[in-house]
Amino acid sequence: MLSVAVPLYAVAVGLNASQIGLIVAARSVLPAALSIHGGILIDQIGTRRMLMGVAAMSVLLVIRHHENIRKLMRGEESRIGANKSAPTP
Repeated sequence: MLSVAVPLYAVAVGLNASQIGLIVAARSVLPAALSIHGGILIDQIGTRRMLMGVAAMSVLLVIRHHENIRKLMRGEESRIGANKSAPTP
């Protein structure tokens, strides 16, 4: 589902073809690269600690960006990371 939705969303926010290509490529390359480091980290600190750390970081991320998440969910913000200081034509 995300393999279809992500490029369509990228087109909707105005990205060009090369930027969309980078996003699609990153979605396949990053997990492969990060799984090696994640496996080493899990071996060193244990599965439970790793899972608790990821859960804590996820909660902190949501707490930190709750206003932006709320605006995106309500449709008040049309672009992620839109520059608010730029004048609108």
